[in-house]
Amino acid sequence: MKEQVKNRPRIVLLELSQETGFPIDFSTHYHTHLFCHHGTICFLFKSAEMQCKGNEFLFWFAESQLESLVFSQEFKATALLVEKHFLYDNVPDQSWSIDSILHSRQYPIKKLNDKQDRKRVLSNFKWLYNRFQYKEHRFYEEVLKMQMRLFILEMWHTFANEYERRKRTVQSGSLYERFVHLVQ
Repeated sequence: MKEQVKNRPRIVLLELSQETGFPIDFSTHYHTHLFCHHGTICFLFKSAEMQCKGNEFLFWFAESQLESLVFSQEFKATALLVEKHFLYDNVPDQSWSIDSILHSRQYPIKKLNDKQDRKRVLSNFKWLYNRFQYKEHRFYEEVLKMQMRLFILEMWHTFANEYERRKRTVQSGSLYERFVHLVQ
């Protein structure tokens, strides 16, 4: 098991607003999963200006190039912070993990189009957090790791269509470029 700082919980569930914001140094130690209920959060991601607004999901890897967080006055969000090693140690499938990691490093904001997806994301946050809180369970570590894997699979399920659509778009663009090059 990788180093774990004793006073740092592996999983943190937060209700965020303009007043509360994130804990200090959260992006150094935690992967951030955020569902924006209302308002906006603006930020620099790899020096690019981005904005996440109501009914959008945001994912930042720990140690992302993240700067200048600005919350609108009506900003409300639920955030799940997962300790970086704990998440990496529990990624279930290599092929999907590669696709989702590459996609999320490029596109941290995902639009949640239907109520079912929004409900699924928030339920996943709560299930993982509740499992983390239930430390009296005889098989606590094993169950928590399984819940982390389920969480990841559920999140991949929610965003699979977006990953695949963008992947096809990139592949189509590459094929078109090769075609044009051959024609020339």
